[in-house]
Amino acid sequence: MSSPEPVDDRDDPVRLSATEDPWANARSTLDGLDEDHRAVLALRFIEGLDYPSMALRLGVPTDTVRSRLSRQGEALRSRFRSGIEDGLV
Repeated sequence: MSSPEPVDDRDDPVRLSATEDPWANARSTLDGLDEDHRAVLALRFIEGLDYPSMALRLGVPTDTVRSRLSRQGEALRSRFRSGIEDGLV
């Protein structure tokens, strides 16, 4: 019995778009977040604010900032792990 021929996915548009722009997965993930969660990530990682400053800027308790950041951080890690395993990142 012979093995099936390997699938040649070099021309697959999804794979090509991901390999052309390795950050497409990250942007796609961030675009899928609601405004509150995107804001927390931007304030922390782009503006470099600490938790109390972020809470003050957003008008929410510090614990809310911590939980949003933790949740979104795990979602991003999971998405990146998935992309790496699929060879997209």
